[in-house]
Amino acid sequence: MIALLPSNEAERLEALHRYDILDTGPEQAFDDITLLAAQICMTKTAMISLVDRNRQWFKSKVGSTTGETSSDIAFFAHGILQGEVFVVEDALADDRFAKNPMVTGDPNIRFYAGAPLITSEGHVLGMLCVTDPAPQTLSPEKRAGLQALSRQVVAQLELRRSMAQLALARDAGLEASRSKSQFLANMSHEIRTPMNGVIGMADLLLDTSLNREQREFVEAIRQSGDLLLTIINDILDFSKIDAGKLTFETLDFELREVVESAVELLASKAQSKGLELLGLVERTAFTDLRGDAGRLRQILTNLLGNAIKFTDQGDVVLRVSQQAETTTSVMLRFEVKDTGIGIKPEAQQNLFEEFSQADGSTTRKYGGTGLGLAIARQLIGIMQGEIGVQSEPGNGAMFWFTAHFEKQTTALRRDENKELLAGIHALIINKNCSNHNLELHLANLGMRFSAVGWREALELLRSEALKGDPFRLAILDLIRPDIDGLKLARSIKEDAALAATRLVMLSSVGQRSEMDLLRSGIEEALVKPVKQSRLYDCLATVLNQGPTSPAVSERSSVVLTDGQTSHHATAILLAEDNMVNQMVGLALLEKCGYRADTVADGNAVLEALSCTPYEIILMDCQMPEMDGYEATRAIRKREQSLDNCGPGGNPPVYIIAMTANAMQGDREKCLAAGMDDYLSKPMRGPELQAALERWQQAVKIKSIERPFLAA
Repeated sequence: MIALLPSNEAERLEALHRYDILDTGPEQAFDDITLLAAQICMTKTAMISLVDRNRQWFKSKVGSTTGETSSDIAFFAHGILQGEVFVVEDALADDRFAKNPMVTGDPNIRFYAGAPLITSEGHVLGMLCVTDPAPQTLSPEKRAGLQALSRQVVAQLELRRSMAQLALARDAGLEASRSKSQFLANMSHEIRTPMNGVIGMADLLLDTSLNREQREFVEAIRQSGDLLLTIINDILDFSKIDAGKLTFETLDFELREVVESAVELLASKAQSKGLELLGLVERTAFTDLRGDAGRLRQILTNLLGNAIKFTDQGDVVLRVSQQAETTTSVMLRFEVKDTGIGIKPEAQQNLFEEFSQADGSTTRKYGGTGLGLAIARQLIGIMQGEIGVQSEPGNGAMFWFTAHFEKQTTALRRDENKELLAGIHALIINKNCSNHNLELHLANLGMRFSAVGWREALELLRSEALKGDPFRLAILDLIRPDIDGLKLARSIKEDAALAATRLVMLSSVGQRSEMDLLRSGIEEALVKPVKQSRLYDCLATVLNQGPTSPAVSERSSVVLTDGQTSHHATAILLAEDNMVNQMVGLALLEKCGYRADTVADGNAVLEALSCTPYEIILMDCQMPEMDGYEATRAIRKREQSLDNCGPGGNPPVYIIAMTANAMQGDREKCLAAGMDDYLSKPMRGPELQAALERWQQAVKIKSIERPFLAA
């Protein structure tokens, strides 16, 4: 007997298809329920049947190999009308099923019990049923157990559908995120490419002869470009944080190098406002670290930039100390203190929120997006640190933050080196405001020092020598208000009681020739502003030298650390498709003492390299026909096949990536392609100079390693 279809059959079928369950493979959750049903009801067969328009399909089955049957002979059609557990104790004795082929033939069903699978909307999708070839009765306990299991089947169906919907939503979200990231990368490239030309040309123009009005116009262009670039960077970083795309590198770095590079980057801006800018790492701090040096530099640059922006006179000091230490990690504290306008207490509460500044007038007067500190707070949070501020209106501000870093596994703490200069008696000659930074440096090194003017210097040097506590070191500033510093140096060296005093000169580039300094008995010369690491290396070198002769020291070793040197013999290729950016790149290289050839695409790079053994390639990543990534891979493949590192061959060309994307992962992409270094556009002189210095260092290391490898 064929049962009548329910009145809502069309809706029931639509509901069944929404679960997207038909014709799917076995799933453990459903198989476990089916097995349990057979054990509870003590039957040989159990099935989860779902009834489509013309068939009964089994999602799970125990004791049967049948995958589906016709809906015309399904017991389900009768049970669906009852809405509760449907039981047939003996099918042969029931007129509705006595002639059913599943009763009279295989699988010889005599007993059937089915609990309907009812959704929350009231639709019956199928049955959890048990069958047996022998007649049976279903006890109330078994009936209740079967009904409970049927609810679990529906729960699994609902869970399965929810997970599928979540997967679709996840995939859609990932696609949207990917599209957003690609959009940000494209926008970054499209904006930064012309910005490189605007800012680069403005910098170059300022190095030419301009009248006052022209200089003001060009400075306005550069300042506007810098402001626009800051806004672009803030928005890109905020978007990456918001999208959860901000990731961190974990690489070895030296703390002082990061601090000094951040200070050096903003030195000219501070100098243009007449401000003293100092970066100081306390000698007790562990400095060989692992972490994301780029992100740390970003935070420091933001805080230092803000301090310079809101300070009109005085100084800005960055101080780094160690807050805690374990055998494998350190917690550092960074403080940026200025003598600027200060911040009102009520404004400090929301200072680290997105798009927040001290007040509306601050934005109008100083510009900015209000995102910098919010981004810094997010980055510091990832570094397991905190950020805060202490300030009073009119009395400057002190921003501080903490950050956690791993120690380098191969680093050894060299306390004996850090204490090398402790207690050394030193004299600073030409005391003025510009020597405040120098005094802080010497104090941090643990040195004993005094500071006097030029007229008092000789008298103090002699009196301390008579007391038996002579100054072992004198630091002279070549810019003097009332006496020639070189003459004073000669006077010190001509005095037998003072000749052992080591002399270090502070100077500006190009003030005196090296020979002038040698003749005056100067052991070393430093170019201002003085970096902490350079000062330490310089003083350690001077104090470890042998005795010098009076007046003229033939064994002196004067080093003008920041003097410009010509490197025209270095073969450099600049690969850049934008003509304006080519001009900027060539001019910046010329300022660093280098010259270069230019090409406009990757194919031209390969052709040029076939003719000339270039030592450095500045490679734009986005070029027509063949981009920088593909060109680099082709170069590395060619080098590998030619085995250029063999005897008599050329070393691999040093490739510096230039990209306008500046998105997280771009650096990794460049390095994965085989590039050696990475510059983000717009390219600035200090960053280019630093990259070229890294190349020089790499060349030195390879020259040291090569004899050992050959042996």
